[in-house]
Amino acid sequence: MTCCSDTVAAGTMASLWADLAGEDTGRAYQAVCTLTRKPQAAVALLKGKLHPAPALEARRIAQWIKELDDDAFDVREKATQELAKLGDAAEGALHHALAGQNSPEARQRIEKLLERRDKVGLPPEYLRASRAVEVLEQIGTPEAKQVLEILAAGGTGARLTEDAKAALRRLAMRATVTPLP
Repeated sequence: MTCCSDTVAAGTMASLWADLAGEDTGRAYQAVCTLTRKPQAAVALLKGKLHPAPALEARRIAQWIKELDDDAFDVREKATQELAKLGDAAEGALHHALAGQNSPEARQRIEKLLERRDKVGLPPEYLRASRAVEVLEQIGTPEAKQVLEILAAGGTGARLTEDAKAALRRLAMRATVTPLP
């Protein structure tokens, strides 16, 4: 991806950070471009703002999935709410559970959780993090790679973790490709 022209008005780092989360894709793209052209300031900003996704206990997720079939309605509702809060972090476990033996009630709740995730747009925090990872990947300096490595060590299955891992793989592939003459 090539960046915008240098005619982009330089904004404050705080406004660029805000623009990364916005629904206005043109403005977000301009923020990515501006940050990419200011590698030292961008890496410093993103290093201070981004944090690895927390690791979630698989046992807790498994317990909530089990509780989707509890006899008590309140327990089923609470488990559904907790799994919905986790979003992507629970997706793999929900797909795995869907493939197993479930009561009609549990199956319906799992399917609704997965459907809800597919229907809901990406949250601003995810858009910002994804675009920030793009900035770090484009910068590609050792300092930017270090921030990506920290993010890639986050909770397994989290979007931020997986995005950072993918960026690191792409950077590694680029490092091994010999440019054409």
